[in-house]
Amino acid sequence: MVARARATAGERVVAALGLEPSPATRDALYAGGLDLIIARAPLALAAEGRGWADPTFVLPGGREASEPDRLQLGIVNLAGATGRALPLSAQGRTWEVLGRVRRSRRSAR
Repeated sequence: MVARARATAGERVVAALGLEPSPATRDALYAGGLDLIIARAPLALAAEGRGWADPTFVLPGGREASEPDRLQLGIVNLAGATGRALPLSAQGRTWEVLGRVRRSRRSAR
């Protein structure tokens, strides 16, 4: 279906709306010629403090995590969902949040 849409669209953007694909399905869709997936799952999961690409990833406190941490997780989730790299300005903050989560998981054991 994606290949047929790509052939019909030519140079125009081919987008899928409302799909909530797994990372593997997302990769297959992009490889098939899809340019854009519009989905709410990456942001909805971030609001709950959960990661998109790794279903076991949860911010300390989950829904009660700070708004800046959930916002940052939303950016990370969007980067994962789109298969795009984060801007360099965001990378340090991402590792800061993820490092804090890893330390918290170790101390909980």
